Amino acid sequence: MKVIDEILNEWSFRCHDGIVDLNDSTKLSVLHEIIEEYEINEAMLSLKSIQKRPDQFVNIFYSKKPFKIGSKTGDDFIIDKVIINNKTFEAEKKEEENKLSTEFGNVSSTRDIKLIGRLNNQETTLNIGAIYKSSDLGGQENSRGVRNENELINGINSAIEQNDNNPINIKFIAKEGPEIIVKGVKKAENMGYSGKKEGLKGDVILFGVEKDQNISVKKDGIYWWSSERKQFGDLLDKFITQGKEGKINNLIIKQNPLQNYVYDMIDPRDDKKYGQVLILNYPKVKENLENITFGPDKAKIIQRSFIPDDFSFEDDTLVVKTSRNMNGIEDLEEGDIPVIWLARHENQKYGIDFRTVPLKQIKQEPKRGKILVIDYNNTPALQ
Repeated sequence: MKVIDEILNEWSFRCHDGIVDLNDSTKLSVLHEIIEEYEINEAMLSLKSIQKRPDQFVNIFYSKKPFKIGSKTGDDFIIDKVIINNKTFEAEKKEEENKLSTEFGNVSSTRDIKLIGRLNNQETTLNIGAIYKSSDLGGQENSRGVRNENELINGINSAIEQNDNNPINIKFIAKEGPEIIVKGVKKAENMGYSGKKEGLKGDVILFGVEKDQNISVKKDGIYWWSSERKQFGDLLDKFITQGKEGKINNLIIKQNPLQNYVYDMIDPRDDKKYGQVLILNYPKVKENLENITFGPDKAKIIQRSFIPDDFSFEDDTLVVKTSRNMNGIEDLEEGDIPVIWLARHENQKYGIDFRTVPLKQIKQEPKRGKILVIDYNNTPALQ
């Protein structure tokens, strides 16, 4: 329940009146935003996925295997009863599995399904959407860069096993950037969305004999620094209000006629939509540079799309080949400096994605129509 409570609390906090409402399209867009930030949108079970393969859910239910809440590493939820359309199915009555599979096909809404079981030894009732869609439930655990992180984690933990489960040293040796050495590593593990909720930048945590070290893993090619809706949300709100009033040069923001919670960024000179808007020289970016890039956990950044040949283990030391390493802000180059980036995203607040990305990435980013570049220093409406 911890994950659900966190999401509900966050949702309530971001709603202007503190009241959550699934029937309010604006508030629903805020929920979509939070779910994406938690990186669980595609990882959560849905009625559609169950109806496609009911046997996957049924097999786990009758085997007494626990379901996960929120993420692969989340709390165990043992389901004792499934109530569908007021019909009750009990985990102890395996002879009813065919009837349960059939009944899922008669459901039109998740509201018609209740899952009753034990979470942390307490009787709990949950909705289907609280269940993590693991691989045995048809999920793709290696999506969204997780596969790359898992390549690193598996390479490290495999080396630890080769070392009779004794701690190892790890050397990240890059084509570009300093060598990064982490000593006495006992285990590697994915940090998941919980770390991101705390504002941490690490994707992988290396548990050490003396201290732990967070590693931020970025695939080769384009990447982004962070979603800054919490920290810089006032800038986004001002961008919308001032843009709607036409106070930003070469920009007018209008409500989309088909989706009232989506706002279009339009060039008033030709009435065409902007695909991307960049805001340069926002002072809070410079003030928070280290936090945006390396986070409060001072994560080490390594960039690589890993393959098995990138790992070699000998004499208690695992050598990991990387494309680039960044140990601290002194390793950032001019093109790494974050800029504010806005783009169309229907599942985000205002229907607009709002992030910081490396300046150099703009040239690499796939074309999304017209681009407007705004200099914060020359735009009084945003100040």
